[in-house]
Amino acid sequence: MKQEDYYIPQKLTKYNYNVYTTRLEIVEFIKASSHHFSGSVLDAGCGNKPYEPLIKNNQRVTAYFGMDLENSDIYHRVPKELIWDGVNIPLANDEVQTVLATELLEHCFDTDKIVSEFYRVLSSEGKLIGTVPFIWPLHETPHDFYRFTPFSLQQKLQLAGFRDIQITPFGGRDKMLSVSLAIWLVNHPGSKLKKRILRFFILPLIRRLNRKDKPNSDLTQENNIFIGLGFTARK
Repeated sequence: MKQEDYYIPQKLTKYNYNVYTTRLEIVEFIKASSHHFSGSVLDAGCGNKPYEPLIKNNQRVTAYFGMDLENSDIYHRVPKELIWDGVNIPLANDEVQTVLATELLEHCFDTDKIVSEFYRVLSSEGKLIGTVPFIWPLHETPHDFYRFTPFSLQQKLQLAGFRDIQITPFGGRDKMLSVSLAIWLVNHPGSKLKKRILRFFILPLIRRLNRKDKPNSDLTQENNIFIGLGFTARK
């Protein structure tokens, strides 16, 4: 499967159904947040740098820096502009105007330190843009530490000094079910034939659930559910 079909899916297929709903929410959030990007952008935990084209095509952006671990087992073949140790960002204070952190914070054990590092390297009025999963299986084990609620995310950003914090839910009950079905199917222990048969029935259901979905933007409401969270904040 091509990288763009995995990270920026155009349609649901038998090859990307396990990531389709979540990845589409992430890329749509990045597009909707385009007005928050400006100047030099630090893509923290950039991995395969799937969103680099989106960022570089933004006319408000003047420079892009992908940053990740030097010896990552998964992303070691992708050239990075900056190497970090997973804690201390190798930039001076107030050096970038935007930090992008997609699906990163759940892998950072000392989340408070990482968020404070984002704050440190951002210039005055700089923006932090990020996403975190909520309904998602363990991944990149054993380096998968957290699932954040809106309240824990808000508190960590505030404690670091960020203001104008906006937190957006990804999907609602129907997309939660579609993601759960996809996770169940990809991990089903049955034969290849049985999985093909199941997939024949489940993929149309995933499409229908995604079309019907209506996220609840009231993140304080009891029993609210979502598949992930997007957030923006200002220094």
